[in-house]
Amino acid sequence: ASTNVQHAFDTGLTQHPLGEELYNSKLKNKEVLLIREEIAKGGVTQQSLANKYNVNRKTIFSVIKRETWKHI
Repeated sequence: ASTNVQHAFDTGLTQHPLGEELYNSKLKNKEVLLIREEIAKGGVTQQSLANKYNVNRKTIFSVIKRETWKHI
């Protein structure tokens, strides 16, 4: 990255997009919260949630473990 770009990130003038702001995000913030709620209630599998939200099971796992979507 150029010095100017790095400076912008370092000083908070520019931020990395997160979650649904990413161009290739398949989930919305609300869906992530719903996924976590459904898992907390129990009676649902990661695979069934993956099918419901049209994502890979690993995506659901990462959401639950907060490996991704940490900001919400």
